[in-house]
Formats: sequence, structure tokens, C-alpha cells
Amino acid sequence: MRQCQPCGRSVCGSCWLYVVADRSGGYPVKVGISNHPVRRLGQHRKDRRRDLYLAHRVELRCQFDAAAAEALALAILEPRRTRGDWFDCSPALVIDVINSVHEGMAA
Repeated sequence: MRQCQPCGRSVCGSCWLYVVADRSGGYPVKVGISNHPVRRLGQHRKDRRRDLYLAHRVELRCQFDAAAAEALALAILEPRRTRGDWFDCSPALVIDVINSVHEGMAA
């Protein structure tokens, strides 16, 4: 294990900020973090019983950074929240928000 620079905690690797959407093009769209986004997608498919897909993901260096990025993205998307971390908007809008947050953290 290595030491996380921002928080000083031991970490085992990167974490992903991801976007899940419905193949039908319908809303809502999900934002989340996971060490294994593909595995997490499988859990969402079981829970929602819809044809969901992993629309986008960005890698962050640790869970601390991923949680901070997720919090910022959720705050930006707040007016469109339907319930939990699901939002009534297009996947493209959410992907733009995720990319902007990720770029801001890399700067």
C-alpha cells in the first residue's frame, strides 16, 4: 500500500467517478464513485431492471479525490436531482460536468 498525498491515508489505488445512463435515452442519469465501476454497473442494473450502461468514467488517484470530485459534481447538478445521486438531464450534460470537475482537480 502507498500513502495518499492529500489525506495521508493508506490507499490501494485509484478510484473512478462514473456516469451511468439508460440505453433507451431516458432519464435519470446516475453519478457515483467506485473502485470497480463495471462491477458497480452490474449492481445498478439489478436494482433498476433497465438497460443501463457506463456512459463515462474518469480515474482519480484515490478515494479521497474521487469523493471530493463527486461532491462538487453533485452540487453543480443539484437543481436536476430526482432522488439520491440520479439526475433528470442528458448524459452529455453530466459528462461535461464530470470532465470539468476532473480537469479542475488536475490543475
